[in-house]
Amino acid sequence: MKKTVKLLVSAVLLSLGLSMVSYAGSWKQDTEKQNMYGPDSQAGVSNWWYQEDDGSYPAGSWKQIGYKWYYFNQDGWMLQNTVTPDGKKVDKSGAGIPEFVQSYPVEIGYNTLPPRFSSEKEKGVKFTSEELIGEIMTGLDQLSLEPVDGAAEINTVGMVTILTLKFADGTSQEIRYSGSYLVTGDKKYKMAEKNEAALNAVFYQAYAKKLKSDGYESTPLGRVDNIQKDASGWENTFRLNCEYQLTEGKTTTITYQVKRGEAPILDAAGDYWMVLHSGDQVQVIYDSSENGELTAKAILITEHAKIE
Repeated sequence: MKKTVKLLVSAVLLSLGLSMVSYAGSWKQDTEKQNMYGPDSQAGVSNWWYQEDDGSYPAGSWKQIGYKWYYFNQDGWMLQNTVTPDGKKVDKSGAGIPEFVQSYPVEIGYNTLPPRFSSEKEKGVKFTSEELIGEIMTGLDQLSLEPVDGAAEINTVGMVTILTLKFADGTSQEIRYSGSYLVTGDKKYKMAEKNEAALNAVFYQAYAKKLKSDGYESTPLGRVDNIQKDASGWENTFRLNCEYQLTEGKTTTITYQVKRGEAPILDAAGDYWMVLHSGDQVQVIYDSSENGELTAKAILITEHAKIE
């Protein structure tokens, strides 16, 4: 096999005391393998392999490259459009994907019913960065799902989350989840306890990162007091006391008046529209500030926040 020959040559050069240039890991394609075996003789085995910067290559294992995971068989060839020996699914590009996902997406749309993140025709949020898509795919892959009879009727109570996965070939897939159930196409699954909260938390943190990358500002964690609520009980404004680190170990406290605006209040456990209490620790991501007042875009509550 060509890769073995390359490793042997490397070993000989090192034994002779010759220097070698170290390159970053890179994908390699062996066209002779394709010509030798034909495209259909080894189903699920590609003619791609990955060379590390030291000349070695992954074999019989998973490897994360960029923000995606790939599986390489015992000979080092990348598997594609098949199921790996440990029961995981890889798409035609070789990227690992959850069993219920059609392919690795280039865009993930996130929205809810009732809508939460947008007041402009309820457009929701779109994630396009490879990093955030990778984090979301990892969250989806960690779900514990049990298939449900397709004819079974599923009743959902409360908020429904809608994911729209768009793929490189122009096709798309819609996934909906609420409470204990996840549905996509004609497939239905029952989710394990706390799966919904864990997945919501993944999206909330991705949303926070997206806002920051879009240029929004954020405060350090701060403590809340002086909460003002509307007639329905939602917080309209509150005072946030944040501690900033200065030079030589010194700190200073800055107090902000925070207007909720149209943003949801999010917590690290995955719940939303939380009730703030005096002393709760929160971080505010805001889109405008004036005279010490912040208009909140997102309000992230730590896991230490009280829940009513």
